[in-house]
Amino acid sequence: MVELMRDAVRDADVDLAPENCAPNLTLIVTDDGRALIAGMAKANARLFERLTAQEMSKLRENPGPVWSWHNTQTKRADGGPVSEGEVGRAVIVRGAVMSRLSSPVRKEINGGFVVLDLESIDGFTLKQIAEFAVMRGLAQTRDGQSGKFGFESILNLFGDGKPTEGLTSFDREYLSSIYRGGNGFTYAQKTRQVAQDVARKEKSTADDAE
Repeated sequence: MVELMRDAVRDADVDLAPENCAPNLTLIVTDDGRALIAGMAKANARLFERLTAQEMSKLRENPGPVWSWHNTQTKRADGGPVSEGEVGRAVIVRGAVMSRLSSPVRKEINGGFVVLDLESIDGFTLKQIAEFAVMRGLAQTRDGQSGKFGFESILNLFGDGKPTEGLTSFDREYLSSIYRGGNGFTYAQKTRQVAQDVARKEKSTADDAE
């Protein structure tokens, strides 16, 4: 399973640390996901420390069969530390250069967690499970919405219809685009870049198929 997940990261052209590195993506398969998360929160609250009260409540109430969350950290655009403010999740960035063309901060995912109910994976291949976990663990994505999602995606694995065999061209380009490029993009800039990269890749794939 670990090798399949590492292969999926490579296929998405995302930087991959050497083997035996400190893991930052955790996949758990269990008989009762909700009970497991409740137990984890009680035993080690630090695993959920970056979630807001609303996010934690939503995670606890999720009926499954999939749960995922991320521990994130705000840093300066150059990777330097920031100070926590006293209001909400405001941060203090010392020496920041303010600009409408770039953001003085960036948000890094320090760890991703994906939990699956055991019964829900019956009939799926290890490849499908591994690549679904990579898609949910490397980016803050959600389950695909049937009829509203414009691309084939491994995110629809637990939805209606025939599931894909693994990461699709859309999935790989989406992940690649998120991790591609420098730092300091504003939210609007990064969103536009991802959308343009995905659309360009899908057009190229369609042209090749003709």
